[in-house]
Parts: sequence; C-alpha cells; structure tokens
Amino acid sequence: MQCYILFRYTQKHICNATYFLDIPKNIYAMLHIPHCGIMAVAKLPFKVGIPVEDEYFIDRESELKELEQHISSHSNVCLLGLRRVGKTSLLRRAIRDMQDVVMVYVDCHGVTDKRTLAGKIANEIKDAYIERTGDGKFRDAIAKHLKAGWDKIAFRLVEMELEIGGYFRVRMGIGKKEVDAEELFESALGYADILGKTKEKRFVIIFDEFQDIGTSWKDDDIKRLRAIVQRQKHVGYIFCGSSPTFMSSLVDNRDAPFYRQLEKIRVGPLPEEAARTFIESRFHVCGYDISNEALETMLALTRCIPDYVQRLGAAAANMTKKIDNTVVSKAYEQVLLKMDSEFRNLLSSLGQRSPTYTPILIGFSRHNTIAEASRAVGYDLKKSTRQLAYLQNIGLLEKAGRGDYEITDPVFKDWLQRNFS
Repeated sequence: MQCYILFRYTQKHICNATYFLDIPKNIYAMLHIPHCGIMAVAKLPFKVGIPVEDEYFIDRESELKELEQHISSHSNVCLLGLRRVGKTSLLRRAIRDMQDVVMVYVDCHGVTDKRTLAGKIANEIKDAYIERTGDGKFRDAIAKHLKAGWDKIAFRLVEMELEIGGYFRVRMGIGKKEVDAEELFESALGYADILGKTKEKRFVIIFDEFQDIGTSWKDDDIKRLRAIVQRQKHVGYIFCGSSPTFMSSLVDNRDAPFYRQLEKIRVGPLPEEAARTFIESRFHVCGYDISNEALETMLALTRCIPDYVQRLGAAAANMTKKIDNTVVSKAYEQVLLKMDSEFRNLLSSLGQRSPTYTPILIGFSRHNTIAEASRAVGYDLKKSTRQLAYLQNIGLLEKAGRGDYEITDPVFKDWLQRNFS
C-alpha cells in the first residue's frame, strides 16, 4: 500500500496538504475539489514504524546476498542485530526476492506458549504456500473444509490430500486442550516438511524475534527443536532476534544445541556512506533540499540506525522543503517527544523486574565505566551483576571493555540524559 500527500495549489502557495492511501481515480470528485485547482501527488520521502520495501529500503546488499546464499545452499541461519537496525525489512526483502522458495514468516513477539506458536506456524505455512504458488486446488480444498466448521471435521482426514489433512490435524489439535503442546508444535513444523515433499517445494521458516520464546525455553526444548530441524529434508530455518547475548549463544556456546549448526549474520547500523546516500536521494527525489551541515547532523544524531534515519527524516520533511541544521535540530526534538512514552514504558516494565534497572541505565547514560556510573547515581552497580547481564541479553547494554558498558540506543541514551540529569 502506497502512502501519498495530496496537495492543492493556489496561485501563490500550497495549502491544505492531506494524507491519503491508494488514491483512486475519482478522488478529486469525492473531495469536492474545485475544477480550477491544480493537483499534484507526491510520495513521502521516509516511512516510519513499519518494515520498509522498494525505494525506502536502505542499502543492505551484502547482508541480503549472504542470506540468500545460505538459503540457496540449504543452510540454517542465525540473523542477529539490535532493535531498529532493519532486520525485519531485510527478511521481507528476501521473501520478495526468492521466488523459488516458500518463505514462511512467523513473528514470535508476544507469543507466550507453544500451543499459540503452533497455530501461528500452521496458518503462516498455509498462507505462504498459497500466496507463493497460487495453488487454487489447495486453496479451494482448505476453504471447503473451513466452511464445514471445526466440529464437522473428524479425524477421517486420511481421505483428504495428505498435506491438507496435516494442516487440519494441527488446527484441530490447537482447540483440544488435552493434546500435548509439544506434539502440536512438532506437528506444525512437520506440516511444512510434508507439504514440501508432496508439492516438491522448498520451505524456509523464519522465526522473527526468536528470543521472545527462546529465552523462556529450557535447554531440552531447544534440543527438541534442533532434532526437528536436523531431520527435515524440505525445510530450512532462519532464527532472527534482537537479543545479541541469547542469539549469539545459539551459535557460539559450545554447550548450546545449535553450536556450529547455524550460519551467523550480524546486522548493525548502516555504513555511513550508505546512510548519507540514502538520505540525500530520498530528499532529492521528493523535491527537498538538504544542506551538507544538516545531513552530517542527521548522521550524527541517528548513528546511521535505519529506524532513526527514517524517523528524523520524516519529521524534518514535515516542516519544510529546505532542510537546514535548525530544521534537523527541531525535528530531532519532535522525535524525542514521540519516543517519550515508549521509553517510559520500557523503564516501567524493567522496574517491575527490579528497581535497580533505572539507576543502572541512568548511570551508563552519563559514563561508560562502572565506577563513574556508580558515583553518578550513588549506587554501587557492581552489586547488580544479574541485572547487567539481563540488560546485555535484551540488547540495551553492550560491554565495551573490562568494567565498561555502553547504552546501545543513542536516542534512548540522550533521552535518559535529558530526563534524569
């Protein structure tokens, strides 16, 4: 879906800029715009808060090439990087580009149990297969049995096509509390392998934000998942997450079930030149001018993190067509204001785990060394080893050296400094 700004021009200036989605041909008549009005439609230069595609996708050519090579060679992948660096956009680009593979995207964010996860997996496999192949017979068979209602679909599924029967076994099991959740989870993943075999298709299941489920699993759960991954012949896996400690441990920890079984791809901030080129081109193609000084300020404030590049660019574009350093500074204040509630909710959720998280973050927003950060907040942070480890695990802190820590999100760090001085 494309987002546009619809402008109405007068002889002297633009007025009444209005946002629309997918403007139809008769939009002018619907809006009762005078016939004498001169109309122009312009794309927004930046997109905020959603995975981006096409011209909004910022250079990730090397990561994309590496990911596609691993998929083509039937290797399983661990894709890791901090929040806001564009991992989901990268995955969606791979889904779009690799037409010979059925890419199944499963968002694990907020998933609390394997029964729920099994339902998501089964549905995403079905939808991805139909969308990628356009298999009308398969779609019609699914629709036919859905109309019958779950209570009418008995376990006489052996009479159906094998792949459809597998799908309904999983879906029926989800509604039956007596069915073991582990069995449901294995059946859902097995459904992709069955479908791949019967339809002669290669599947790749993507678990995005995998740490949301993986960190709550026991070691035996990860081992069972590894066993499933190893025995499947028609399915590959991508485990993607924003918890560097947990995701790295999947690959690097000698005692981890997936040790040396996943190809690791790390996604970080953009190369500075790539970010500079993207910002310049997006402003230019949409009719904006940006000064060199303003461009350098944008790079410094965002640290070339894609989400912040998009947010700051969008805020500046909403102010004027001529972007100078003053505009960027004002736009940055708007970004901080819009992020305020998200950052406060983050501190609140951490505070529910332990009251020491807030002073730890405040301390390291001012100083990198544990000694100086402790003095800044009047609390010995050396006593909070468990909390420090957790903040690293979720990607808010990273160790910069012995006794040195750094807050990974530059905007969050600035927000902490401003609000807890």
